[in-house]
Amino acid sequence: MLDSFGEPMSGGFNPLLVSEGSADGKLATIYRSDYLTFAYASLSQHEGPLCIFGHSLSDSDRHIVDAIRASKSRTLAVSIRPGSAVEVRAKKAALIPGTQLDVVANEVS
Repeated sequence: MLDSFGEPMSGGFNPLLVSEGSADGKLATIYRSDYLTFAYASLSQHEGPLCIFGHSLSDSDRHIVDAIRASKSRTLAVSIRPGSAVEVRAKKAALIPGTQLDVVANEVS
């Protein structure tokens, strides 16, 4: 199994995690998997507070931002690397207007 890591999947298999590529490419891969399509639809329909870990919510994560915008979630916590929480809060809040945004700084030792 480890020998095939990094090789394209064949035999009709689809990944359970999509971490590389453009937002459009990631979304196309999501829609080829019943599991990921279900997870993406669930995010789009979520109604409670959300906590985001491990996403920069950059252009390559636009599909995630679009799903959050489509959801009824209006309270969002974003985990960030140490830095300026004020700057990050302003940048992320601009992505999803009308959302109460809490920023949690990750302290990695």
